[in-house]
Amino acid sequence: MASTAPLHHHLTHCFSISHCKNKEVLWQHGWTARTPPRCSFFRENSINLTTSVSRPIKAFSVDIPSYPLLQPPKVEEDSDSELEPADPDFYRIGYARSMRAYGIEFKEGPDGFGVYAAKDVEPLRRARVVMEIPIELMLNISKKLPWMFFPDIIPLGHPIFDIINSTDPETDWDLRLACLLLFAFDCEDNFWQLYSDFLPSADECPSLLLATEEDLLELQDENLASTVRKQQLRALEFWEKNWHSGAPLKIKRLARDPEKFIWAVSMAQSRCINMQIRVGALTQATNMLIPYAGKSSDLLQAC
Repeated sequence: MASTAPLHHHLTHCFSISHCKNKEVLWQHGWTARTPPRCSFFRENSINLTTSVSRPIKAFSVDIPSYPLLQPPKVEEDSDSELEPADPDFYRIGYARSMRAYGIEFKEGPDGFGVYAAKDVEPLRRARVVMEIPIELMLNISKKLPWMFFPDIIPLGHPIFDIINSTDPETDWDLRLACLLLFAFDCEDNFWQLYSDFLPSADECPSLLLATEEDLLELQDENLASTVRKQQLRALEFWEKNWHSGAPLKIKRLARDPEKFIWAVSMAQSRCINMQIRVGALTQATNMLIPYAGKSSDLLQAC
């Protein structure tokens, strides 16, 4: 039996499921703020204490405006009609490998791929299990030396390990995870060869790491644009250093152009989940890419 990582323990403790009109599962930190109450003042009956007649108070009401940031997102009534169920193969490749989903559906819409509730969900204070994913389907690498992988898909002596080992242990976690992702795409019968068909392409991914110079010139924050350029240059220089003309063919075919490597880095940055897993008697802090659970990233970007 394939061992499974308890996502309800590691993931749902920091995310809650909120009720939404179009049955969308909104992953939110904490609880949704309540709408500020409306206060109304009504006319009192006039009381005649003396011969003089009291002037009645005119009725009026005061509506306290609600703060937009505290309100749930407005959902159009016809939003359900714009959603299409995920390709059956998306479920099939996971279910054949013991992945399970409970009360949720994966759908595609104008805002991309997302995770949706199969029916209306009431807010709960206790975490609810929505997915079980075998750890064998995940990609993970330990955060600290010595580099450990589980499942260990890198053969002994493969040059991709030397590339991973050349990275800075403190800052280059995304470069290591990108190398591992590209290697998984090249492994025969690896699950990620199939799952790669459902990852967003470079044109569909909203990561600024894939932004063109024209896109960066449109940013109003020059500091942000400068940071993105540095990150792009960092990924490009790493590719040029390790994917040079003298590199082995088994390395070259992983990323024949810098665009593919930079795309893999953007996948690592946007979908990495930090978790602690037990491998034998050891508990390892790891950087992980988890299939299916990563689709919640698309949902957050869409929201």
